[in-house]
Amino acid sequence: MKNLQNILNLTRNHNRFVSESIDLIASNSWISQFARLAMTSSLPNSYCIGLPGNRLYGGCTYIDMIEREVSQLARALFPMKKVVLQFLSGMQANIGAYNAILKPGDTVIGAQAKHGGHYSHNPDGPLRFFSPKFVPMPFDDSCYNIDVQGLAKLMTKEKPKLLIVGWSEFLFPHPLAELRELCDMHGTRLMYDMSHVSGLIAGKTFQPDATTYADIATSSTGKSLHAPDHGMVFFNDDSLEPRILNAVMPLLTSNTHPHELAALGIAFSEMGEFGQSYAEQVVRNSKSIARGLEEEGLKVLYADLGYTESHTVLLEYPSTNAAVALLDRAGILCNACPLPWDSPGVESGLRLGTQVVTWVGKTHLSVALGLKAIEHGYRVLFNTAANMIATLTKALSEGRLEDKLKTYTVPRLLIVDEIGYLPIDQAGANLFFQLISRRYEKGPVILTSNQSFGSWGEVFGDRIADREQVRVVVEDPQLESLKLG
Repeated sequence: MKNLQNILNLTRNHNRFVSESIDLIASNSWISQFARLAMTSSLPNSYCIGLPGNRLYGGCTYIDMIEREVSQLARALFPMKKVVLQFLSGMQANIGAYNAILKPGDTVIGAQAKHGGHYSHNPDGPLRFFSPKFVPMPFDDSCYNIDVQGLAKLMTKEKPKLLIVGWSEFLFPHPLAELRELCDMHGTRLMYDMSHVSGLIAGKTFQPDATTYADIATSSTGKSLHAPDHGMVFFNDDSLEPRILNAVMPLLTSNTHPHELAALGIAFSEMGEFGQSYAEQVVRNSKSIARGLEEEGLKVLYADLGYTESHTVLLEYPSTNAAVALLDRAGILCNACPLPWDSPGVESGLRLGTQVVTWVGKTHLSVALGLKAIEHGYRVLFNTAANMIATLTKALSEGRLEDKLKTYTVPRLLIVDEIGYLPIDQAGANLFFQLISRRYEKGPVILTSNQSFGSWGEVFGDRIADREQVRVVVEDPQLESLKLG
């Protein structure tokens, strides 16, 4: 049983690492405790092939009921006539769409990776199995979006069968009305990959009418939707259904993981209940961290356009892979990505996402403190993250990594400032304290401005003994440069 214990220990270590980090990876997702219950239920024990009411194996009575209800919830959030929920990932869902639409030799227009296009939208990915003629999407660097005029000329020339939109670095809504008009003019199917922004679409914050314009919409179910990773395809044309289902079985899979379907339904229910407040907060938080990073001297892209309208923020930095590794050691998780002006193989961008930290705040703080506390609490967290990213990346360029890493690690402290006026009861204070404080050998440290100390001192009681203790901590030379003013 040594291997068993080792794997359990590694799993616990990962849980601890994640809980003590600031997760700013735009592709990551945290699922709720209710979705976790579905994932660890008896549902993974059942093999589930076929459609509700027409399964290959028995024992699927309740699984059929689950899938039917989840389908209804899905179509309520993303209004289209039909949905197939049996794909196991967003990439599989895209393959299902290609299988329904494409024949060898058909022309496909999609975004290149350096313009935000996903691997599965490009000829090097699974698209190649359908032998299309791939033509890169005209792109406007100045607004990080589709060059509609250039696309109009290209579509007139190429007469594409499929136009793929929806990206992995997705800052701003697409001009869908213009794209729909172009597709109708040329007999082109419009495919919208919602994977990164599906939670923001469901929350009616980012392009909420996306499915109105699309012929077919695909999505993974993690990221901003906060379900276990799964895949789904929405469509209105009944003629597409047989080939989409054919892509599920026998092309890609047999068992469709009913535990993931149940967890997906729980995520849909949660999103229907408070998805809009969550999605709006995601965008506010993205803009907040973008401003903070720019104030710290880093090059945040598209400030003239408000930085972003989604969960994603892009920075330009010359040593991104080294910076990502450094930030990972400091407890800030993000990833490198190519930018529009990069040469092949070069990644000069840092991609940050705010969907995870916003979700953690929403699920753990909403009842006790309300959305206002989340906004202010995560303003503090994002300011701290901005400070840490700026400090560590500057240290990287100056060759002082090891020295800085000894001093600057996110799990050691977070700074509470100017939020003492919030209406907080003891239970709310405890939740907030647990969320934003980090323990190390001397216990939790809270830095607070003098004007708000009184309110926090009352609710935290003996955790902050007196004003002098706070002042001593602030004067610690190792922490001084982390102060935010």
